[in-house]
Amino acid sequence: MASSVESLRRMRSLLQFNIALQRIEEVYNRVISFRQYLSLLSGLCLVLFFFSGCAGFGKRLEPPRIALANIQVKEVKILESVFQIDLRIFNTNEVPLDVKGIEYKIAGRLRLGAGAMPAVIPFKSSGEVSLEGIAGYR
Repeated sequence: MASSVESLRRMRSLLQFNIALQRIEEVYNRVISFRQYLSLLSGLCLVLFFFSGCAGFGKRLEPPRIALANIQVKEVKILESVFQIDLRIFNTNEVPLDVKGIEYKIAGRLRLGAGAMPAVIPFKSSGEVSLEGIAGYR
């Protein structure tokens, strides 16, 4: 009877050991799958980083050059004057320049101004835009 109790205890401890091994194996498999997931994710990030870097190898866009083409007095008041300013915009890039608006500041007493004038300047070409400027005391 003592040997059967002893054998039952051994079987019980072997069963517990076997269950513990199964749990360890499940955790190990989860860790392996997580490592595979991380390696796949890092590989994907590396590929995306490489291809995003390739997009930057092209020629950089240059800022447009702007020259004053004409200036006319529209209105003269006591403390300010309103001018019509024509600017020539030179696009030296290989793509058309879509101008939606412009902000400018000219030295002296001419104030900062802005204008909304939709225009498209063709590539390797120039175009003229008209703005309103105000000169006066601040």
